[in-house]
Amino acid sequence: MHSFKPYWIIICMLILSAIASAQNVQNVAVRQVDTTIEITYDLDADAVVSVSAFSGYKALKMEHLEGAIGEVTAGNKCKIIWNVLEDYNDFVFDNVCFTVSAAPAKGGNRTIFTAQYGYGAIPQHSGGLLIGQKYKYAGWYASFRSNFSFKQPTNNLSCDKGGLVNGMLPLYSGSRQQSHMLVTAGLLVDLTGNHWRKSMLALYLGAGYGWRYSLWETTRGQLIRYNPTYYHGVAAQAGVMGSIRGLTLSAGVATIGFNYLELEVGIGYTINHKSKK
Repeated sequence: MHSFKPYWIIICMLILSAIASAQNVQNVAVRQVDTTIEITYDLDADAVVSVSAFSGYKALKMEHLEGAIGEVTAGNKCKIIWNVLEDYNDFVFDNVCFTVSAAPAKGGNRTIFTAQYGYGAIPQHSGGLLIGQKYKYAGWYASFRSNFSFKQPTNNLSCDKGGLVNGMLPLYSGSRQQSHMLVTAGLLVDLTGNHWRKSMLALYLGAGYGWRYSLWETTRGQLIRYNPTYYHGVAAQAGVMGSIRGLTLSAGVATIGFNYLELEVGIGYTINHKSKK
């Protein structure tokens, strides 16, 4: 059965020390608790934490560790437990020194949800949703935005700038309706190089399909598409997206057929998954 030797306990109590090897690790303390060694420290920023032990110039085996090691969230009194007797039947080393190291925590995968708002001339308002998934350095997104009015012109009737339909001028009621839809998908690129765990700055680029037009209503209830505001076909989209501790904001532009342009903004939430070791 494993056991501590009496003189080993005395050495632990008097000689064990710890060194903080990164500037965001502070107040490191080491003590013996029953048959384990307990290492506590304060961490002022999220980091990937590791610990090592030396006796003179000899590195000691530390395989059975638990607690605040690996990816650790900033906080005080972070605790690492070393189950010494799982690594050594008898621990007879002296002048033991522990080193606690911290490296910046890199971001893992991120799942993104944002509500989108678009504004174009005439004016044109639209709303929708963007969802995305970013992996280590890049990812994908899909976006849908509309004013949720999908009415079509009566019998595909349309008019020119003067309101003429097949050379004739109908009696218009003065009522105007707008119809707009934009569906895109594309690429997310992390501009920070994945160095931030709970923050992100990314570029998004996408393409898809869209339409936008106005409908003029006649006194007979017919809907006439006003051709000067009719845009449809291939759509393109570009912008930037930033996230701080989950809160996500975006801003960009979208175009339909490179003729119709609108501004877009978004607000939402990003789920930051831990990076894999």
